[in-house]
Amino acid sequence: MKEVVEYCMRVHVFGNCPSPAVATYGLRRAALHGEGEFGEEAKEFIHRNFYVDDALKSLPSATAAISLLKAAQGMLAISNLRLHKIASNCLTVMQAFPSTDHAKDLKNLDLDKDSPPLQRSLGLSWDLVNDTFTFRVARSEKPFTRRGVLATINSLFDPLGLVAPVTIQGKLLLRQLTRDSSDWDAPLPSEKATEWITWRDSLQDLKQFAISRAYIATSLSTAQRTEIHIFSDASTKAIAAVAYLKVEDVEGKCHVGFIMGKAKLAPVPFHTIPRLELGAAVLAVEIAELLVKELDVSLDSLKFYTDSKVVLGYIYNESRRFYVYVSNRVEWIRKFSCPEQWQYVHTDENPADVATRSVHPARLLSTNWLTGPRFLRHSGDIESGKETSYDLIDPDSDTEVRSHITTVANPHRSMGSHRFERFSMWQPLVRAVASLIHIVQSFKSEKDSNGQDCKGWHHCLKPHKMDTLSQARHTIIGCVQRET
Repeated sequence: MKEVVEYCMRVHVFGNCPSPAVATYGLRRAALHGEGEFGEEAKEFIHRNFYVDDALKSLPSATAAISLLKAAQGMLAISNLRLHKIASNCLTVMQAFPSTDHAKDLKNLDLDKDSPPLQRSLGLSWDLVNDTFTFRVARSEKPFTRRGVLATINSLFDPLGLVAPVTIQGKLLLRQLTRDSSDWDAPLPSEKATEWITWRDSLQDLKQFAISRAYIATSLSTAQRTEIHIFSDASTKAIAAVAYLKVEDVEGKCHVGFIMGKAKLAPVPFHTIPRLELGAAVLAVEIAELLVKELDVSLDSLKFYTDSKVVLGYIYNESRRFYVYVSNRVEWIRKFSCPEQWQYVHTDENPADVATRSVHPARLLSTNWLTGPRFLRHSGDIESGKETSYDLIDPDSDTEVRSHITTVANPHRSMGSHRFERFSMWQPLVRAVASLIHIVQSFKSEKDSNGQDCKGWHHCLKPHKMDTLSQARHTIIGCVQRET
């Protein structure tokens, strides 16, 4: 029965719904406050290279890395934020900071002698010694249920799509296994258990997988020319797209590196192959938009490749109209790219084809998924000798292309919309046409549309009925439609 007492929090409550947004806002405000003292580069590092409370950044030299980290530490310290848990593939960078600022499992190591353990960077395993990304898949015996299968597939975190040709097979198995079951904890069909166990156990082969953290072996700051090449492909199982960075150094040598890939299951119900290939092209454009926005690289060229000449015909088309599905996706593609950026690539050279067929983890490194096609390593213009334009393939029998209808208007039977230019407003035009309709009707019957005895050519001062005015509006619109 006591009086209600109100309390007001003086700090933000941990676990509150807006806590992540508040934390990110506070971090960015701290950077803005310290920009004048510590510089714009440190502010941009905090604004662009943080994911919640983790920061990832690559720099061309140890000196630049040390300078940036110390500036960021000083900038955040003003707001009582401590930047620590530092890990680097460069020993010089690590030695520039006290061990208390090192990552937890690096604090007590003798960096000159001891081999540092794998670091976790946003779910990826980072080998500091070899400066490579790798995967460590826990061997856990999840129950053979929808929940257990999904947990196993999602345990392989791969934000860059490095092993997308492997994970897509697991997603396909999940779709097949759960097609007839909606219960999350019901046992799945026993006849599929062997296939699932085989794929699950094959993930252990990813321990041998390693890819360089750096895109290329040379520094991007000294590149003479920088390009991004994106390939797309589709099958009845999946659609995929993969992007590569091509850099030409001062000596004219080409370097190619994997940036990211993505694979999705083909939509259900089943779509036609041209539709699936078009969906893969849209996926390629989505990747391109992300890379252009997020990469701090000045691009000289952005190119797209597909092994479907039907899709290239859709993208290059200027003469025919499509039905809604194709029309919307072609419009999306052409909003970000122009047709001249799209080229044909043979299926045997298309690395995206690897993800649409899926591969065993042990054979992934032997494919061109991570390396890209050989022709990317050639200097000069890749497009030389290739087609510069692509036509629609058999448009008259393509169900996605609208029928080509030609309408010929007979000038002797149309009043001509040029007559409408004599009127400056809509209503006087409608009344004038309604008067003409009234005269036509007066020739056809003894009584006109108003029920009056009007005959032949005359100027009628009686008001028009609503149906006559409505007919006049349709006549005007129909006249314009026929002429256009």
